[in-house]
Amino acid sequence: MINFLTAPLPESITIGKENYPINTDFRVWIEIQNTLENPDLSNADKIIRFFSLAFISPVLPASIEEALSALSEFLSPLPKGEGGSGGKCNTPSFSFIYDGGLIYAAFLSQYGIDLSSAQLHWWRFLALFYSLDNCRFTDIVSIRNADLSSVKDPDYKRFLRKQKRIYRIPTTLPDISSEISKIF
Repeated sequence: MINFLTAPLPESITIGKENYPINTDFRVWIEIQNTLENPDLSNADKIIRFFSLAFISPVLPASIEEALSALSEFLSPLPKGEGGSGGKCNTPSFSFIYDGGLIYAAFLSQYGIDLSSAQLHWWRFLALFYSLDNCRFTDIVSIRNADLSSVKDPDYKRFLRKQKRIYRIPTTLPDISSEISKIF
């Protein structure tokens, strides 16, 4: 993990002894996540799309597996439990597609960043994204993550159950890491 305070963020990945420049814009990596979550694409189509979005150069690494591994590390740089995958719940907490407007509003409100025109490295975007707090988006994520089994008050439990139905993400999205492992 790179220290944001002391080191520049990566602009390439290393496979073997070769460096391969990659697109680092957050929009590209959101599109990659959306590609990996798309149940209508075959694994081969996912790999082609993943590589065409991620790599800048038309020269690709010799090892597809090593490239996928390095790109996967770039996609999810945070340790388990710090925002990325690794939670115990299989239901997604958020969707860049479904929650896009809420995420846009949260960035504009909390950071003054207009995501429609911002130039953000993917890791910088993730650091800010996982630090969002006290906004409509995080309220909805909290509702989605609420554990009903720990709620004792029946009226509050009924209220939460209704809120979870209202704010559920309408499609079942697979875990990104499990999608990448299926590609190998």
